[in-house]
Amino acid sequence: MKSKHTEYYKHNKKICFRENIPERYLFAFLAIYFLIVLYVLKNTPYKSIIIFYIITCLLLFKVSFICLPKFIQFLNEKGLCGLDLNKISKDKVAEPIGLFPSILYFIFVLFYQLLYYNDHKILLEYNAGLLSIIFMTFLGFIDDILELKWRYKVILPFFGINGLEIGQSLIISFFISIHNLIEIILNIGRESGDSELILKQHFLSIIFTLPFISINLATFSFNFYPSRGFVGNTLTYFCGIFLAVVSIFGHYSKTLILFLIPQFLNFFLSLPQLFNFIPCPRHRLPTINTKTNKLSYSYNFTLINLILYLCGPLSEYHLVILLLSFQFVTCSMGLFLRYFIDTT
Repeated sequence: MKSKHTEYYKHNKKICFRENIPERYLFAFLAIYFLIVLYVLKNTPYKSIIIFYIITCLLLFKVSFICLPKFIQFLNEKGLCGLDLNKISKDKVAEPIGLFPSILYFIFVLFYQLLYYNDHKILLEYNAGLLSIIFMTFLGFIDDILELKWRYKVILPFFGINGLEIGQSLIISFFISIHNLIEIILNIGRESGDSELILKQHFLSIIFTLPFISINLATFSFNFYPSRGFVGNTLTYFCGIFLAVVSIFGHYSKTLILFLIPQFLNFFLSLPQLFNFIPCPRHRLPTINTKTNKLSYSYNFTLINLILYLCGPLSEYHLVILLLSFQFVTCSMGLFLRYFIDTT
């Protein structure tokens, strides 16, 4: 599978919308992940459904890769851009590109509610979850346009993803799907009524998670350093409410907390600024050294600044890798605690 990129000219300046991570690598990773899901579900009543569902999710991934460069170009042409504040050049970057994957996800999940047309109880939960995701994503879009104050954002989305955005959201969603698959394996073949209910709950969670991973894996390729487009608060809110909804579907809200250690840490670090005990700017970013092109901590209370304080100045690329690695390690620890530590 060959990756293509889009270029256009504006005021004699060439702008490239090439993905930062090659499509073929992400597609191979996604295909392996889906094969694992299919293998786990092969002995369940959902085998025939999941095969068709996986095929359409792979198509979603491809559609996202084709359409995102065009959407980024559209945002640039309309002047919907933000400044890349962590760069010396302060280039303008399209924002919010998170609107496209969010809308694509809504359309896909809305269509697949037909799977539950004869189960009114699950259909009610399905639509309630979808409406919650739509409402909170709309709030994120309003925030991108109107720039809501921090005190309003604390009340409405609770804690969301706290600006750590799409890379960490993908890692959390992968661990969520692993948890779902483990629970399905543990309950396959059991004859109790509870086991059948557990299978339904975790399958519903998977139904919402697979397209999320497919679409946002493609988006991550364009948002990864150096970003071709900012996802904005639109996708940040979308990811936050998505995680809440799927955990409610699968009845594993406590398990989700184990995957959100960096987010809780960032939230509690931010409390003095969120409640205005300390001045809270719109963008609580680190400072950039124009000579070394490295980021240093600023006096804003965030996880990013804490890591820079502990580790010293880092390039933006290495800071992103460090944050994602920290998320992966904490999620791995959370999964270990969930299944290998006896809490009874």
